[in-house]
Amino acid sequence: MSIISKISQHKVIVCAAILAFLMLTGTFFDFQIAQAVVNQDAFFPAIVQIFFMIPYGLLLFLLAPIAAAFFIRMPFFNNVTKVAGVIACTIYGFAVVFVEAGQDLDEYYIIQKNLNSGKKIGFPSSNNDVAGNPLFTKTEQMTVTLIVFLLLAILSYIWLSRVSEKRLKQLLIVALLGTAFALITETYLVDEFIKPLFGRARPYQVFGGEFNGKDGIAYTPWWQINFFTGNKSFPSGHTACFWTSAFFVYFVDPKNLLLRRVTIGLVILGGVFTALGRMVYGCHFLSDVTMSVIIVAGIAYLFGRILEAVISSRTEA
Repeated sequence: MSIISKISQHKVIVCAAILAFLMLTGTFFDFQIAQAVVNQDAFFPAIVQIFFMIPYGLLLFLLAPIAAAFFIRMPFFNNVTKVAGVIACTIYGFAVVFVEAGQDLDEYYIIQKNLNSGKKIGFPSSNNDVAGNPLFTKTEQMTVTLIVFLLLAILSYIWLSRVSEKRLKQLLIVALLGTAFALITETYLVDEFIKPLFGRARPYQVFGGEFNGKDGIAYTPWWQINFFTGNKSFPSGHTACFWTSAFFVYFVDPKNLLLRRVTIGLVILGGVFTALGRMVYGCHFLSDVTMSVIIVAGIAYLFGRILEAVISSRTEA
């Protein structure tokens, strides 16, 4: 075993031990920790609400410019296929940005509404369990989408114009697996299956009163399956959403070890802030955010092994 492998294995063991400790702590002290940290007047969780979900949308978006570049640069596509491929990629990329813009605008206006009405900045604005009417206009959403889409398109062109055809093929595999990883992990597994199944009440729902203007409801430990109560505290969707950005490391050139380390460091830092923000606003317990990291890390490891195997087999071929 190489020194790098030993170091990598050591880091995995340390991270697993930290997550196990946090999960054990949450198992016994979730309620007490929530009582101690919830502060809906805090400002930094609002930043988390608006901006820290963007990396998830970016991970989904990257498939568009990479696939478009692939259609354009690969010689085995005829002109009709190239044009059709680029159009399809453009529509997909625009749709991803459009949805993300709507979500971020909604978060912004809900927080602004709370401030204007004299409520706490974190007053159940962050509960996405029940979809309401959007507070933004379609014109605002389209304007933001156009600006962001054009900016991302320009940056993508500058980046991809500098990569070789061999690296572009690898990036396409990374983008395809990254998109599948993000959708399967956060959208389908966490949001659509586990959260509804466990039906755990959020801290502000448990505390009630000043925290959400309603009567408090029963606290349940994370391991108790409540079967589709409509409550969706366990696990944390926002936390899982941000931690899927760990897949960005595979978009970085393998030879650029410094940038890979910086990417991992930023993911960890942002992931911790996201988890803390969700806890401070009373949206999640410690075990909720910790389990999200465990789920994402486990599936990311699996997809990472698949990615390495696919790229390795294509290199040998």
